[in-house]
Amino acid sequence: MTTKHIEVAPYLVDCTGVAPMKCMKIKEQGQTEWEFFYGSIDGFTFEPGYNYQLEVNVTKKPEPIPADASSLQWTLVKIINKQKIVNN
Repeated sequence: MTTKHIEVAPYLVDCTGVAPMKCMKIKEQGQTEWEFFYGSIDGFTFEPGYNYQLEVNVTKKPEPIPADASSLQWTLVKIINKQKIVNN
């Protein structure tokens, strides 16, 4: 298991996995570029309009898993910060 600190962007974006979908954009601590997050974080409910700082645990899923599924399980440890984004 690995513990990570991530930032979640305030809005979902269009992305394509197996089919077109909406994804969160995240960046890990120390990263400057956003990346698509195709999965979900157990225990976390995304609310548009908020920038989140999260602590998550990432564990490897036991085999077997479907070929198109992630081999990693993300679980919320705590919400470090939840900040409302104000549009001007």
